Amino acid sequence: MAQPDPIRIGALHSTSGTMALAETSLRDVLLMEVARVNTAGGLLGRQIEVVALNPASDWMAYRDMAHSLIHQHQAAALFGCWTSVSRKSVLPVVEDGDCLLYYPMQYEGEEQSRNIFYFGATPNQQAIPAMEYMMSPAAGAFSRFFFLGTDYVYPHTTNRVLKSFLDAAGLAADKFPEHYVPFGHSDWSAEIAALRAFHAQGRGVIISTLNGESNLSFYKALRQAGFPPGELPVMAFSVSEAELQALEPEDVAGHYACWGYFMSYASPANAEFIAAWRAYAQDQRPIYQPMESTAIGFRMWCQAVTDAGTTATRAVRQFMYGQSAAALCGGRYTMGVNHHVDMRVFIGRATNDRQFEVVWESPRAIPGDPWAAATIIADTRAANAQRDLLEALPTPLIVLDIHGEARYRSASTHKYFGSTIGAASLTAIREVARVLENEHAGGETGHLHEITIRNPRGQTHCMTVASRRIVFGGDDAHILSLADVTHIRRIEEELREANEQLQHLATIDPLTGVSNRRHFFAQAMEEWQRMRRHRRPAAMFMLDLDHFKLVNDRHGHDAGDKLLVEAASRVRQLLRGHDQFGRLGGEEFAGLLPETDITAAFAVAQRVRESIAAIRLKLGEDAANVTCSIGITAIVPDVDTPESALKRADAALYQAKEAGRDRVLIG
Repeated sequence: MAQPDPIRIGALHSTSGTMALAETSLRDVLLMEVARVNTAGGLLGRQIEVVALNPASDWMAYRDMAHSLIHQHQAAALFGCWTSVSRKSVLPVVEDGDCLLYYPMQYEGEEQSRNIFYFGATPNQQAIPAMEYMMSPAAGAFSRFFFLGTDYVYPHTTNRVLKSFLDAAGLAADKFPEHYVPFGHSDWSAEIAALRAFHAQGRGVIISTLNGESNLSFYKALRQAGFPPGELPVMAFSVSEAELQALEPEDVAGHYACWGYFMSYASPANAEFIAAWRAYAQDQRPIYQPMESTAIGFRMWCQAVTDAGTTATRAVRQFMYGQSAAALCGGRYTMGVNHHVDMRVFIGRATNDRQFEVVWESPRAIPGDPWAAATIIADTRAANAQRDLLEALPTPLIVLDIHGEARYRSASTHKYFGSTIGAASLTAIREVARVLENEHAGGETGHLHEITIRNPRGQTHCMTVASRRIVFGGDDAHILSLADVTHIRRIEEELREANEQLQHLATIDPLTGVSNRRHFFAQAMEEWQRMRRHRRPAAMFMLDLDHFKLVNDRHGHDAGDKLLVEAASRVRQLLRGHDQFGRLGGEEFAGLLPETDITAAFAVAQRVRESIAAIRLKLGEDAANVTCSIGITAIVPDVDTPESALKRADAALYQAKEAGRDRVLIG
């Protein structure tokens, strides 16, 4: 039997050039994860094949190679990029080719592509917690900062966010130095001079967004200049265990970094992963945050493909939302519908053994918020409080982009939809959004539409949906507010049933189930009015069970009730659907026969009399039976009313009783 074709994925990491030191291990850890899955049987019954290309640290090569992976190699997904420049060069390619990129690096935010899942920290997950820590008493309560970075988008944007943070904290951020150098920079004389001037004015912190091999020469130049870490520490966002292996310990010891993972963190999951890496790589290369992010991204992709049953982008994307994977340092990574992960964050201080000592960790996972910078959310506590408030709202909120895909959902939606909005529910939500959009376009407002969904526990909920257009992440979108009206609908149904029951009680004789006296006369009046309009014949009859009191006296009222029920049932079976029949009281009944002359009415009455006379009610060893007397009369349209006709039928009934009972007489 032929083996199914493999599933191809693309690896886009530089293994040469200025970024090779950082990116080579990301390619290799992806290969390790793929080997693990293939050994276990593959994905969807197919082996995974990695097409690994080397952009050689050339940003435009990332773009061209991404195009080749998608269109020539038919890659189901791409894993890679490091700098924001490389990611931004690939972004239009994956969007045009409708392919997913799994990006492992921390970055500056202000981006949310529907074709990229971001596994690195956003500024609110890395830069701002790091700044808060350096300002805290635990780190030395620093209040002066020197911004030093590589000259590209990530350092510029991150520093703008941090300066906004400092302004909100009451510090004059515009007075703090800000220096940028090109990639591969190694002559630090100008920067050291600026740092001397900065340090001469007092203690401070270097906020470093330097990237690549420039870090190696910078830390050496900093130590040689005589700046002690206690007086002028570096807080770095791009220095990991990989850089520590290439640095002299005395150059970097005492300086800080902020990541979502540190290799030194003691946990069973981390120890297991390190052992697996050692066995696979057969060398002593360290593990650092982007490697874990690469592994987590690949694992979530596999889970989403398995859940979707396909590698198709649209299906996998929808199943990525809510995917979760265990973090190596405890807790879990969870993918949000905004394409960013929730993660815990750690701050480490470099030690002489080329590792980081963890000095602070976030107590819980921090949601990735790529747009914190856009509104100058400088005080993270305020930002978290705002987000917590929105998440705490009982009203479920869902944001759909123009393609109808969920881009955001509040925490309260999980009660109704679980971690992933099912296909049927998403289809219903999309349809409501479309209908409401058309109504708004036509000038209609204020309408609420209703959907029915089934939650993960199998419970059914009725939800009203209101929709408004918004700009979300820079794109047109719809925000849908859902309200659970299940309880209201249940009450409405109970009221409807209660009203029906009251109506039934108000119109039906509770013993026999036929019309009561009031309802019979109301129906008779309606029929009489129709009869007068159309001048059609009708007849009225009255029926009384003979010697009924003797039945009650001899056999008891229960037996009498059973006879009444049986007699009423037999009469009802002999009448037509539009004939009126009711119990006037006791053992007395009346009927109105529309479009029936007196001859036909007499025949009907005779059949009724015979049917009742045939009743034999078993009462143990005894039996009860009964006969009836019936009086009938023709209704004269221009003269009679239901009451006058009933009086004549009653008189005929009395005459039948007087004549010996068990008979029909015409009055």
